[in-house]
Amino acid sequence: MRFRILGPVEVQVDGGWSSIGATKWRTVLAVLLLRAGEVVLTDQLISEVWPEEAPPTAVNLISVYVLRLRRLIGDSDGQILVTRPRGYQLLAGPDDIDAQRFTRLAAEGRAALSAGDSPRAAELLSEALGLWQGNRALTDVPDSERVSAAASGLEEARIAALELRINADLGCGRQAQVVAELRSLLAEHRLREGLWALLMRALYSSGRQAEALEAFAQAREVIADELGADPSAELQ
Repeated sequence: MRFRILGPVEVQVDGGWSSIGATKWRTVLAVLLLRAGEVVLTDQLISEVWPEEAPPTAVNLISVYVLRLRRLIGDSDGQILVTRPRGYQLLAGPDDIDAQRFTRLAAEGRAALSAGDSPRAAELLSEALGLWQGNRALTDVPDSERVSAAASGLEEARIAALELRINADLGCGRQAQVVAELRSLLAEHRLREGLWALLMRALYSSGRQAEALEAFAQAREVIADELGADPSAELQ
């Protein structure tokens, strides 16, 4: 990998990972990484870097930030961070960005689980989740509509991958190992019925039927209090 956004924005330099000290450079790189392979117009970069009012020299400043980013990532000839008419394009391989690698591994893990290969699914999904540096993407990028939407989408994908990995662990007979993890996740994501269902399955499969029923009663109470509704037919 060359770039990381599943946590703070970082680039690989001389075999190690380096953060980007200047906030505006970091914002430019983050937007280009989120739209890797696409041409991002200079005007769009300006609106992200200066959301309220851009300085008269904004176009020149963006070009300076891009030049410095090229030096940082060892791309002095502009073969990765390419100048295009009216904007810039970041050309990255399929595994150059951690978020893209995460998406690929999670999809492969889902496919393995659907095919009934729980051990392989657990391996792939664990590798995918291991790419995260914390629980939220783009943690050091100033918030904006684009950044917030991207971070929320990646967080949703992380939780979905966690559910799949726990499902795979259950398929491998690791019921007792995932109960504590599920309780911890539910403390933060109380309305995710998929997590409640996995907890009920893990408890029931461990011979703890009374606790499984208690978990369902708790789920029903939480959903009723928060949403004023009953649990889905699937959870019931």
